[in-house]
Amino acid sequence: MVNVNKMTGGNNMSEKFVEELLEKLQEYGSRDYDFRIMGVTKLNEGHKTCICASRKSENIGVNLYGDMLVRMYNKHNRNMDLLAEDVIKQLDKNMLGTDFAEYALEQVWNITDYSKVKEQILFRIVNKEANKEILQEYVYVPYLDFAVCFYIAIGNKENTGLLHLTKAIFDMWNVSLDELYQQAMLNTTILRPYEFKNIYDVIEKMVPDGSISKPLDFSGTGSENFSMWVLTNNKKYFGAGVILYDGLMQNIANQIGAEEIVILPSSVHECILIPMTDDVEIYYLKNIVYEVNTFNVEHHERLSGNVYLYSKDRNDITILT
Repeated sequence: MVNVNKMTGGNNMSEKFVEELLEKLQEYGSRDYDFRIMGVTKLNEGHKTCICASRKSENIGVNLYGDMLVRMYNKHNRNMDLLAEDVIKQLDKNMLGTDFAEYALEQVWNITDYSKVKEQILFRIVNKEANKEILQEYVYVPYLDFAVCFYIAIGNKENTGLLHLTKAIFDMWNVSLDELYQQAMLNTTILRPYEFKNIYDVIEKMVPDGSISKPLDFSGTGSENFSMWVLTNNKKYFGAGVILYDGLMQNIANQIGAEEIVILPSSVHECILIPMTDDVEIYYLKNIVYEVNTFNVEHHERLSGNVYLYSKDRNDITILT
């Protein structure tokens, strides 16, 4: 039996896996698509190998990354033919018969003109130290131990890609970093509105009816009335950045009646909020973040190992030590 972890490298594709899949994709999809192997550098992920698929005679395509392909490979019982057929099917669904490529290509050509893409500029937050080498190429604003990075949403409502903003592109725009930040904040707030839910409501949607009962066991916090909230955006993608939305944390503090709120960065996609009380033990919460990062979150989705505190009185966020 094939050792799938050895062949795929876990969620990273091995050279053998890439070459075999490329051969199958060319066999099944050569009429409509061109395929090629590419090396890319991504925030939070470093250097990755991917297979780029583009429609014939077009200059824009989609990158197929290891995590998605390995999941599909396992779903098809490690059958490379079935994997290739499924990939082609997904490409047909999302690229053929749509205006995605033409629309996206037009947007790509427009990226040197700030006025034409400014309403598509969004922001996300990543760990600054973990990305210090890659960040040399990108535009960002430092905030605590985070880097507020910018990207351009490419495509239409059904098919959306992204281009992270490099210094080379930014230098063509002739705008200030402050103007860029304010525009990205406005766009992200509108296009990625926040979602704020009690963690019980979130968990109940993830498990069969009746299999969870309140209260959950948070022994070790020291609080009998321990409450946790999930904060993300409507896409649940790059949602941790909503903690920077203007006035949001203050509104949440008023909503839950808290003067201070502990922020646990569970991933780049969401944060957990806990009203701060005298009996909440910070050491316990730091251990939660450590265990989540170690056992529950993929490396490329980790945000930070720190715990943060929002103060309504100061209206700011600090790192708890």
